[in-house]
Amino acid sequence: MQGRTWLGATAVILGTGGAARATVVGCQQLGLQVVVVGRSEATLARLAADFGVRTCLWDAKAAVLAAVDLCVNTTPIGMKDPDSSPLSPLELALLPANAWVYDVIYVPRPTKLLRDAQARGLTTEDGLQMLVVQGAAALKLWLEQADMPTEAMLAAAEAAL
Repeated sequence: MQGRTWLGATAVILGTGGAARATVVGCQQLGLQVVVVGRSEATLARLAADFGVRTCLWDAKAAVLAAVDLCVNTTPIGMKDPDSSPLSPLELALLPANAWVYDVIYVPRPTKLLRDAQARGLTTEDGLQMLVVQGAAALKLWLEQADMPTEAMLAAAEAAL
C-alpha cells in the first residue's frame, strides 16, 4: 500500500474478526475513513463503538463500494476455494477505476478477488508482506534485535510459495 497518500481516503473492510480490527487501526492511523462490512449486526455495533467506524451489513455492501479508495478482504473467503471471492463480479465492477484491492490471504496466490481486480486494471496486493512484517516485528521482540532483514524474509517467503 506504499506509494499513495491515504489521508482522507475511504476504506471498506470486508470482515469483522481480528484481522479486520487490526486493519481498522492501521487504516485509521493512515487517515482513512473506514466502513466495515460484516454479517452480524451485533458485531458491527461493537466495532462501531470500539473504533468509531461506519458499518454495513454484508448483503448491502454494494451500496458502499462505489465510493471507496481501498477495499480490504479480511475474511477467509478465497483461501480454501480458489474460485470463491468475497465480491461478486457485479460488486467488483462498482469499485472506482483508481481503487486498490488488498487481500490478507496470500495462498492461493493470487486469490480470485485479486485476479478479478487485476483483470479490471485495479492495483492489488496480497497479505504476504503483512505476514512478513508481523513476523519481523515479533522476531525483533523475541531476539531483542534492532532490525530484521524484512526484504530477505519477503524474498524467502515468496520463494517458498
